[in-house]
Amino acid sequence: MVAATSLDTSMPGPANENAGRVRVVIVSTDPEVVAELSRRAEGAERETFATHALRIGVLAMRQAAGGLDAQTIQREGERLLSSVREVLSAHASRAGGEIGEMLVRYFDPASGLLPQRLERLLERDGELEALLTKHLETERSTLAQTLAAHVGQESPLLKLLAPGQAGGLVQSIARTIDDALHTQRDAVLTQFSLDRPDSALSRLLDEVGAANDKLRGALAGDVGAIAKELSAD
Repeated sequence: MVAATSLDTSMPGPANENAGRVRVVIVSTDPEVVAELSRRAEGAERETFATHALRIGVLAMRQAAGGLDAQTIQREGERLLSSVREVLSAHASRAGGEIGEMLVRYFDPASGLLPQRLERLLERDGELEALLTKHLETERSTLAQTLAAHVGQESPLLKLLAPGQAGGLVQSIARTIDDALHTQRDAVLTQFSLDRPDSALSRLLDEVGAANDKLRGALAGDVGAIAKELSAD
């Protein structure tokens, strides 16, 4: 089996990139070459594959012959760097596009997920209003139930303030005032008791008796003096 192809190879110059063109018509009978070329469609696909194969073969032969010089290495390095730059540029462009799409998806005013979420949250009868209603409005709200538990009719505070509650605050204040009044009454009654020599009434009577005795003594002296003055003797 014979495979024939027409190659049009380009040889760029090192600096001014002047292209040289060499037309080569190859007729191959090598089984491996024929089999590999026959796998490609005749035309541009086969010619491109053959061109690459020819280049690889030439470079391999030059390397084997010691002909792979610094210029070739530099040129291949530049091609490698160019390929890397293209890959990185394509990746950066693709990543930027994906980030832009994601930002548009979340922040677009018309169709973004964030504005829609905020609208559902803040609109009338929305989630925020429903949450506030649940916790602040009606008798079954969380706030009402909390206040009822702490200051409602059955709360410990109201029971403590209830007048009829045995252990309540009002009863405690009443008992305290009653105890204070009893103590004050007992203290006042103690001061008017004659059974206690140190009471105010006992001291008053002692002082009145002493003053009375002193007054009687003085009066007796005055009467004696008057009687002496009126005596015939």
